[in-house]
Amino acid sequence: MPGVSFMNRRNQNRKAVAAVEFAIVAPVLLLLTFACIDYGRALGIRSIVCNAARSGAAYGASHKYTEFSKADWEQAVQNAVLDEFAALPVTETGPTEYALSVTENASGFHRVRIDVGYRFNAIVPWPGLPSELDIRHHVEFNQFR
Repeated sequence: MPGVSFMNRRNQNRKAVAAVEFAIVAPVLLLLTFACIDYGRALGIRSIVCNAARSGAAYGASHKYTEFSKADWEQAVQNAVLDEFAALPVTETGPTEYALSVTENASGFHRVRIDVGYRFNAIVPWPGLPSELDIRHHVEFNQFR
């Protein structure tokens, strides 16, 4: 039966072609997977940095201080920022940059400014792109209480 051996050879050739196609496509799929993971991590951390700056500035704007209580107030504002960084995954650390400044405008109101930064490290060192990315955000609020 010469027709049967021809069909077996044809199926074997198809299996070999599928293996070669997978060998070509698999690295591209892995590259896309890791790119999506890195991009998602960066966006998630950016969201945490923005929320931390907003939370610290909101706390600072809604709680007045005196000259005697300024150190405690500054510590409470920093704790509000650090509480937001608790949402980071266990493998990540807290903010790499934190600055609190208070200015007084012409009408006598205090303006609270929070600067928060975080250094993001990519999982994969992408060619042509930096492996570290500084994510920064600042928020300013007028004190209203």
